[in-house]
Amino acid sequence: MLEALSYDPNGRPLTTSFADYLLPLSTDVPSVDVVALMAASAANPLGVKGVGESGTIAVYGTLASAVEDALGHVPGRPRITGTPLVPRDVLVLLDARPGAP
Repeated sequence: MLEALSYDPNGRPLTTSFADYLLPLSTDVPSVDVVALMAASAANPLGVKGVGESGTIAVYGTLASAVEDALGHVPGRPRITGTPLVPRDVLVLLDARPGAP
């Protein structure tokens, strides 16, 4: 939710240092219990499989849904339609709530 690369209209990067790029700290991330399920592959002599980033694909939609649920379902409120969901975007959603100051 913090990491986003920004560019100006000419395509030049605006996030060129850690002052511009919000890097998550250990205090921003909950503790996680990792569970590995091993299953050998018969497709090669080593029995190994590729990993890639398949375990992270659902995270973006899950986080967007969690933020929308936390804000409450209000008719007419803007929906989250993309990621990354940076703090500025969450503030826009908060300001769009009925009765927001």
